[in-house]
Amino acid sequence: MPEPTLTLPGFLDGRAACAQPGRKPDTWHSVDPATQARARAICRTCPLLTPCRTYARNTPDLTGTWGALTRTPHHPTRPPTTPPCGTLSALRRHRRTGQTCTPCENAHATRVETDRRQRLDHQHALGGTPTGYALHRRLGEPPCDPCLTAERQQSAARRARRAAERAAEAQAPGSTPTRAYAPQTATQAAA
Repeated sequence: MPEPTLTLPGFLDGRAACAQPGRKPDTWHSVDPATQARARAICRTCPLLTPCRTYARNTPDLTGTWGALTRTPHHPTRPPTTPPCGTLSALRRHRRTGQTCTPCENAHATRVETDRRQRLDHQHALGGTPTGYALHRRLGEPPCDPCLTAERQQSAARRARRAAERAAEAQAPGSTPTRAYAPQTATQAAA
């Protein structure tokens, strides 16, 4: 009695893992989970995995294992939903797959700039802040006077606080400077 053969679509040639001599066609149409897992494992080694998977996703009435995807009549595989370019989810998909997409990158840059401008407007409503100064810098523009003044005041306060901390450390009895930039004594420098 001749062995049954698996009828394959035209794009699957003799290189398909399922068409190799000795492969049982029942493996790809089994309802047994272990056999389905074995079929998916064989599919993953196939050089035609990608076109077969595309075919399976685009042909809704298929059953069995195609392109390492298994579906039964009761559990069809949903076709993939591809987000339109220019959306954040499309940009993430492109980056995840190592692709670059000019429309997605441009749309993302526009979203980021719009968000930064809205945040900057809020900082200006507060009278100018160091955060506003940082937003000006990220937007590639010179900071306005209120934001620049706020940044200078915060920077001066930070320097004064650090100087006070260093002075307190120096006045503590028996303390040694803990900062990496503390001056070395002559014996430390010679060692």
